Amino acid sequence: MTLLLIPNIGAALRLRPGPLTEASAVFGVGWLVALLIESAAARSFNTGLALAVASVLWLFMPSFALWSLLGLAVRRKGAVARFLASISGSSIIAITVIAMLGSALSQVKSGSGSAGSAIEGELYVFVAGYYIGSIIGAAATYFWLTKEKR
Repeated sequence: MTLLLIPNIGAALRLRPGPLTEASAVFGVGWLVALLIESAAARSFNTGLALAVASVLWLFMPSFALWSLLGLAVRRKGAVARFLASISGSSIIAITVIAMLGSALSQVKSGSGSAGSAIEGELYVFVAGYYIGSIIGAAATYFWLTKEKR
């Protein structure tokens, strides 16, 4: 109710741009979106929460380090360049995880039949939730949360 009374709420939520601030914001927003996607795909909040916690360990933590390093490299650039650097980091992590777990899964899948296909489907939901979440998190961060005041 009080949020409706505050004029221009978006201006009150602005963060000061910086590599670690931006990486933290992408992490937070991306994880929440990944939680929603993985819960919807699993049709269970508990399963979605377990996948989201696993995505923090396997995907978001390495991404945070990479987003921070890339953010330092493009610190003086505009929002679009920083957004593209963040998405590039997310792409590197997603492709690496699919390659690593996909090759390990192919060895398991050859002997297990349909169980291997179910695990493969969960892997793709796991990585897709992370990737879509990181894109939405980066867009929200660079074009709304850290947008310069006019």
